[in-house]
Amino acid sequence: MSRGLYKASLPWLLVVWIAMVFWGCRHERPWPGSASDRVVIVLSKSLGQLDQRTAHDGTTRKVSRLVYRGLFRVRGSDLAIVPDLAEELVPDGPLRYCVSLRRDVQFHNGAALAARDVSYTLQCAMDEANGSSVRGLYLDRFRADRPFDMPDGPNGHRICFNLRQEVATLRTDLVLGIVPEPVPVATRKECKPDTVVTAIDECNQCTCNADGDWSCTTRVCPGYEPPGTGDFRLYRRDGDRGLILERVGWSDSHKAQGVPRYLVFRNLPDENGRLLALVSRDADLVLNGFSPAVLKVLQDVDHLQTLRHPSMVVTYLTMNTTLPTLSDRRVRTAIGYAVDREWITRERFLKGAAPANGMLPIGHWARNDAVDPFTDCVHDPQAPKSEQCRYKAEELLEQAGFPRGPDGVRLRLQLLTTNDRIRRLVARDLSRQLELVGIQVRVRSLEWGTMFDSIKKGQYALAILQLPEPIEPDMMRWMFFSLSTPLHQVPDAATALGRAPRSDFVPGLTSLFFSPDSVCRKWAVKHLAVSVEEALERKKAGTPRRGGGNRSFFADEEVDCWLDLARRPLDPAIRKPFYDRVQARLAQEVPVLFLWHEDNVAVASDSLSGISMTLRPDLAFLRNVRRSR
Repeated sequence: MSRGLYKASLPWLLVVWIAMVFWGCRHERPWPGSASDRVVIVLSKSLGQLDQRTAHDGTTRKVSRLVYRGLFRVRGSDLAIVPDLAEELVPDGPLRYCVSLRRDVQFHNGAALAARDVSYTLQCAMDEANGSSVRGLYLDRFRADRPFDMPDGPNGHRICFNLRQEVATLRTDLVLGIVPEPVPVATRKECKPDTVVTAIDECNQCTCNADGDWSCTTRVCPGYEPPGTGDFRLYRRDGDRGLILERVGWSDSHKAQGVPRYLVFRNLPDENGRLLALVSRDADLVLNGFSPAVLKVLQDVDHLQTLRHPSMVVTYLTMNTTLPTLSDRRVRTAIGYAVDREWITRERFLKGAAPANGMLPIGHWARNDAVDPFTDCVHDPQAPKSEQCRYKAEELLEQAGFPRGPDGVRLRLQLLTTNDRIRRLVARDLSRQLELVGIQVRVRSLEWGTMFDSIKKGQYALAILQLPEPIEPDMMRWMFFSLSTPLHQVPDAATALGRAPRSDFVPGLTSLFFSPDSVCRKWAVKHLAVSVEEALERKKAGTPRRGGGNRSFFADEEVDCWLDLARRPLDPAIRKPFYDRVQARLAQEVPVLFLWHEDNVAVASDSLSGISMTLRPDLAFLRNVRRSR
């Protein structure tokens, strides 16, 4: 290490030295196996229950995919949806699709995969008592009276899905990890009608029906981790500190090839703690856990390697369009021109991020490459681009009726962000850039749950958020469809469209009856009839409309039409023109400002090989990791 680098790294080395004192005082149960048999992965967040029926946070989902497999999976190399436990999805009549299950699959407890397990898993996810994040999705997809059936019986290998209407995303919807129905194995041959026994998860009840087969209640049991079909099984939990997975079927031949038997996941929310763990060789791998400044230091540590790959994760600035100031498209567009994304990705992320011009990453089949907002701001070819764009922003703010006051301020807004260090720094960067055009921004950093609650209630102006895996372009519907708002109405919104109720009918739907677009005219008539039917169903059942991710409260009836039409056909070539229109309109209206895609960055021990990064910030590569010592 050179003298200059040593001086630059001295503050971090001091942090490491101090932290080592506390690290050495920790008391923890011994890890299984020898150091060569395991890989220690450090996470920045604690892990919840791995069962994907109730796993809500992204970190837990990533780990759970090592234990559980779905009917389909996302292939990391090209983000294609490919069969996993299913052989293929085939049509079997109007609004009906069937899959044949692979016959060579067993759960970790030795039970063979059967249709009953798929049905049970999905029924659990649809049970309101379990609070599954995919409940609303499945209720929208499948018929309420008969969502699935098993033509070859519960123990067969074929299951069929009965849809409410055609949907292109069915394969993507079926990536949920399958768990076995918890029928006690010892009682399978003792099934007598009306017999009730406690299931092997010790909280569900199984009843013997008239057909001589068991049927279990669909409760997801707190603290119980059902067996999966993945390459790893849960070996042990260590409270909030983390958990350990064990490779299924590990043998001496695996050991000879350097295949680790155990994956040890440890929760260290503090960045300095993660730094210490790697430098002191107590950990082997950290994925996306360091700020750019720390990464720069770690690149010069001899026994560590740093691997990068462009990412699909998109950071964006959402704007509350119900507010008087932000209801004006010119103000939102001015913010887009004032934010210098190139500077932030270059200086703050040290080129570890790429500016985004939309939700989807480069190379995605549904991305509209012709849309490149905020590039038409040249008024003086001799001036820097950032200065030209600021001029354009000020021009728009003047047109919107926001001249500079005596103090130079045009308007005042509040920006919400999390307590994460890099997010706070980015928020300050945005505040300084907006201040140059007369927008005074007060940054407020909050704990994630508090911030998210404020956003869902519409109690914010600007907020920095991330979308971790925009794989399926139908995510645009979740984020921008007018009925996907977390609130059913904002009575004090600045515009009539913003004040319109959003519980049953698309705001402005009837205006499409006179649209020059014949496709949307037909859609509006049909959608009105469908909306009436669904509203009556909800009223009869006493269930409110389920919200979504439209936290900007954006409403555009044409966008609603295009988004709804794009989710129906299976052929991507038919879907893409609709998504092209949506992305072009979003670039004009700017309900959110897409900022950048941050790189996937892994810092690992140089004894590890097989770390293959993709666009998806996933942990799938851990199946193929090897260690040399």
